[in-house]
Amino acid sequence: MLAVCVDVVRAERLRGLWRGLAPSVLRCVPGVGIYFCALHSLERRLRGPPSPLQALLLGASARALAGLCTLPITVVKTRFEPKNHERCR
Repeated sequence: MLAVCVDVVRAERLRGLWRGLAPSVLRCVPGVGIYFCALHSLERRLRGPPSPLQALLLGASARALAGLCTLPITVVKTRFEPKNHERCR
């Protein structure tokens, strides 16, 4: 990993380490918002604090919903990524 970082800095300077940050942020920010909104909404339907199994199911359901909603953004982000991954080998 250190060798890849050094190669990126040599080829693209320090700024190259943050290349591709915008598409990741555009995917992660809505995903986190959807996750917490869904989790909060699901928790409100329970009476009292959730059991460990309920908490697991609530979190998994909220994450699945967030993943489903952000899947189109992920597909676009993936298709715009460079095809050449020689640096990562």
